[in-house]
Amino acid sequence: MKRLLFIVLLLPLLVWGVLWVFASTAVSQAIESNLKGRSFDGVAVNVNEYTVSGFPTSLNVTLTNLEAVTKDPILSWQVPIIRANFDVFNPTQVKLAAPGEHNIRTAIGDAILNADVVDVTARLILENALPLGDVSVDLKSVELRSADESGIDLERLTGTFRRIESAKYGLDVFVDNLLFADVLDPDFKDKLPAMYQSIENLNAQAVLGLDRDLNRFLLDETASLRLTTITDFKALTKLGESPLILAGDFELDEQGLLTGPLTVRVENWRQLHQVAIENGLIPQDIQGFVSDVLNQWSQMADEEDIIELPLQLKSGYIVLGMLRLGFVPGYSKI
Repeated sequence: MKRLLFIVLLLPLLVWGVLWVFASTAVSQAIESNLKGRSFDGVAVNVNEYTVSGFPTSLNVTLTNLEAVTKDPILSWQVPIIRANFDVFNPTQVKLAAPGEHNIRTAIGDAILNADVVDVTARLILENALPLGDVSVDLKSVELRSADESGIDLERLTGTFRRIESAKYGLDVFVDNLLFADVLDPDFKDKLPAMYQSIENLNAQAVLGLDRDLNRFLLDETASLRLTTITDFKALTKLGESPLILAGDFELDEQGLLTGPLTVRVENWRQLHQVAIENGLIPQDIQGFVSDVLNQWSQMADEEDIIELPLQLKSGYIVLGMLRLGFVPGYSKI
């Protein structure tokens, strides 16, 4: 009787052990076939070393010196270590951690992203070829620096990426204490009060349209993946004491350039205007002209102290009426 009881108790453990070994072997084979010099849609991925551990309560995967490189557009990403955790009691969720220094190379320059915490949580959809559901991201104490040491700092960035329907994904981002003083032109920075060299909070959301669903990303190595639309875009922040709201709907062409309307709503604009005049940000010979234009725009809004600028993004430019205000950055390929 004792022997039978021992066998009854031992059998589930043996079965579980076999299942864990099977799962860990499958993960190792997937890493070998997909992350050892493999290329998907022009993205070359390589990892120097990996380990699989965690028996019996979890499945932990550690990737060392991961590098992903694309040629069109030119983009590379290197990260020293990524840790993935699969909880056996919640197998549809994976947690990733990638703290430390991330080296990023693009066509317009190199950058280094350093963060004390980089946590990613993904909900898996097991029936998909690429089992990606909702994804949440949490970064803390982040520094982003270019080769000349200029860059931005932020206390925290959180975001969610969720599947709405086939080839459509919702994106929500929240940024806390964004400091961008280092990227400002020195002459401009000297004139700009400190309270306007940072953003306390930034909240943005949008719906991203892709040319196909993400559940096919690893199904066909020759298939492309391109961002085609950004709709229901809305961003809320504050410059000093002036709330700022941006809203728009955009399409992306084959070159990745954004096209579409962008409405910029600025509240308490008169204070911003006064700060600009007092600090010499608007040349004295055109201050009257600028004031007249801003007053005319404010008369079109619901309230006198609000300006709504109906901008257009087209042909690579930010346009207000017939006036080109600047260039539109953007890449459509992933």
